[in-house]
Amino acid sequence: TMTYSVRGQGLSGGVSNLISIIEADDLIDIVAWVKADSVHGSSPSRILIMGGSQGGAVPLIAATRGLQVAAIINSVAPPNFASSWIENGSVKMTLLWTIEYTPDTARYNSTVNRMSDWIYADSKGGWDSLKYWMPRDRDFVTGLPNITVPVLIEAAWQDKFFNADGWMLNIDKITAPMSSYLGAVRGHGSD
Repeated sequence: TMTYSVRGQGLSGGVSNLISIIEADDLIDIVAWVKADSVHGSSPSRILIMGGSQGGAVPLIAATRGLQVAAIINSVAPPNFASSWIENGSVKMTLLWTIEYTPDTARYNSTVNRMSDWIYADSKGGWDSLKYWMPRDRDFVTGLPNITVPVLIEAAWQDKFFNADGWMLNIDKITAPMSSYLGAVRGHGSD
C-alpha cells in the first residue's frame, strides 16, 4: 500500500492547480516510479488506485491521459466536478471554502489564488474569468471514452460538493469495463 500527498498539500512540494491534469500527470509519474522500483517493481496488473473526491478525480483524469493500472475506484468525483461548482450562474460555497484553504492545508498556483477575487468581485469580468478557467483542464467528460482501465464509480445522491447527475449524464461515455453505484455513499456531507 502506498499513499502520497498531492502537489501543494501536506509535505509535497510545488503548488496545486486544484484537481487538474497537472496533478494527474504527477500521478502518472508516481505510478511509473512504482512500476520501475527495482526491489518491489510491479506490473500494471498489480496496481489498484482508489480514492474519493480529489483522490478519485485525479486517477480518472490520469486514465483519460493513458494511465494503465489494474483498476480505479472513484468515489464522489464526477467528470464535470469543476463545472458543477459554478453552474447556473452561481458559485457553490464549497468551491469558495476550498480555494480559500490556508497554506498549511493547500498551496495553490496564481490562477487558483485569483479565483476567490473573481467570486468576491461579483462582476461580469470576474464571472467570465471563473467560467473560463474553472473547468479548464479539470472537467474530464470528453476524455471518458479514452479510459481503458476497469473502473468502479460511486456517486453520492446528497453530495454537498458536486452533483450526482454528473455521472448520471456521462457514465455511458466510459467504454472500459465498469461498475457503478449512485446513491447512499458517504462523502461530502452525505448521509
